[in-house]
Amino acid sequence: MSGYISWENFLFEIKNFQAASSSLRDGWELRVLKVLASDASNRLVTFEYHVIYSISYSVPVLYFTAWRQDGTPLSLEEVWDQVPRCYQEQLKQQRWSILTQQQLPLIMVEYR
Repeated sequence: MSGYISWENFLFEIKNFQAASSSLRDGWELRVLKVLASDASNRLVTFEYHVIYSISYSVPVLYFTAWRQDGTPLSLEEVWDQVPRCYQEQLKQQRWSILTQQQLPLIMVEYR
């Protein structure tokens, strides 16, 4: 099925990627990435990303959360506002199929 990979294939490819990375000694590692940005009021915002393989849909899924320096999370509407302008029209038409809110599996933390 186009656009999908099996869990076994995902693991196989990740292991190959890690082996290639190690042989190149490029320092690549699988870890949580935090990205700093600013909100509409130019306040510092931190984004934390996780990629988890979805057995149900047979695809990797990106989960992330965003919060301000004082620890308050961005609302879903504020996260939608962070989407680049070139995608805003598509976001308006397909809002719930592009970016939704749910808990991160396993640790049950609310992610968007």
